[in-house]
Formats: sequence, structure tokens, C-alpha cells
Amino acid sequence: MINMPNKLIEASYKMPPSAMHLRTLALSKLEPLSYLSGISNPVTIFASEWQEIFIESENPYRDIKRAASAFSKAMVQFEGKKEPIKFLDKVVYESGKGRVKLYFNPEFLVSCL
Repeated sequence: MINMPNKLIEASYKMPPSAMHLRTLALSKLEPLSYLSGISNPVTIFASEWQEIFIESENPYRDIKRAASAFSKAMVQFEGKKEPIKFLDKVVYESGKGRVKLYFNPEFLVSCL
């Protein structure tokens, strides 16, 4: 189970459902202490994992790629911050391996604490 601050829920209203699903799946796999200690390990989402969770997906790699593209543009506005913060620093698509790697923005992670 993931508990999300209100600001993350509000940011979801601007995301397509697939990006919200990807965000939730990625946050469930995230190890924030690694990021806070300066190690930026990516969160890897496999097409097979996506297919298992979201059964209606006919082409899971295409779907996670589209979701990752939308999620990479998503931002959240935290109180006390002048500008919205992006959730992700970068996304790496690995089509031959059927996965995407998501690199969370450390500033986002620190703001969530």
C-alpha cells in the first residue's frame, strides 16, 4: 500500500491514467534512501510486470513507453517551492529487453519527506 501526500494526488489530475498507473507502480518499487544518499538507482518496470498488473494491455511495452513519456513530463507543486518539480530526471527505454528505467528527480524525493 502506498500513502500519497495530497500534492501528489492533485498532480495526478493532470496525468493520463496510464501515467498514474506507472507512477504508482514505480513508487511502490522505489528505494528513496538510495537516492538521498546520492545513489540514483533507476526503478525498472518490465513489460511482463505491466501486463500482469494491467491485464487489458494488448501491447505492454508500447503502453509503458507511452505512460513513461507522459509521466516524464508530469510535475508537482509543493508548498514553499516557487516552481513545480518534475517527478523524473530521465527515462531510458530498453525495447530489446522489454523494460523502461525511471530515474526519479532527487529534489522531488526530498520534497516528499
